Amino acid sequence: MDENEVVRELFKMMGMMKMQSVHFHGHVDSSELKRSEYMLLMSIGGKGMCGPGGMVKVSDLSTHHHISRPAISQMLGSLEKKGFISRRTDDKDRRIVWVDLTEQGKQAFERANKAVFAYIRKIISLLGEEDTKMLTHLLSRLYEIIKNLENEERKAK
Repeated sequence: MDENEVVRELFKMMGMMKMQSVHFHGHVDSSELKRSEYMLLMSIGGKGMCGPGGMVKVSDLSTHHHISRPAISQMLGSLEKKGFISRRTDDKDRRIVWVDLTEQGKQAFERANKAVFAYIRKIISLLGEEDTKMLTHLLSRLYEIIKNLENEERKAK
């Protein structure tokens, strides 16, 4: 395969994986929880971003997901209307808004997680453990390369 063919093949596969991710996230989508809401619940319910009392700052969600604060606020508003999250203003700094999962939100997140994990387990069983480890390693390398290239481009501007 010449260099141009390799470029076209990688580009094609990346596009196909993006299309398949829509199918993958279809295992999350339901009338109760959208894909974007699931990703937010994952960040809120995970321990990596948590501050005091297991809560997460809205600004941290915005930064982590590369989504504007107004867009994050709109998404959080939808989750709040569904009863999945609660928001509160920081006692010491009124500019800071903290977000936490409600019990109902924890249950919705757990149901979505079960569906996603079941789907991933099917993929692993078909791909095999060794190939899954190799794929995970290669995707991790690809992610780092793309992230580094983006950082270099930002610095060059």
